[in-house]
Amino acid sequence: MRTLLIVVVSLVALSIVGQAMVHYVPDFPLRDALANFVYVDEEQSLPTLYSVIMLIANALLLAIIAHTMRRASRPYAGHWAALSLVFVFLALDEFASLHELSTDPLASSSISAGDHSGSRG
Repeated sequence: MRTLLIVVVSLVALSIVGQAMVHYVPDFPLRDALANFVYVDEEQSLPTLYSVIMLIANALLLAIIAHTMRRASRPYAGHWAALSLVFVFLALDEFASLHELSTDPLASSSISAGDHSGSRG
């Protein structure tokens, strides 16, 4: 558990340093690319890769639990397997940014989140 905390704190620290470089350090080759690579709010970045790895690890653990429960003829083995598939989907979504496909059209629609008048345009 301590190792996971150290990794997360390190990723956040790298993200902060990267953003500080963008705002306070003169431009140099690969500055912005490096900052984006460690930025926690950027897709296809080091923190995203860490998140995907953790989700896949959890999916594998849940699949092992499902397999063990099924072999022991215990109830709810299917529930564990379904939960494993949910984590696989979450990992795929995080890696491929599938959620962006649904949020981009919503964000660009004519009805904004702040406009509750019901009028379009």
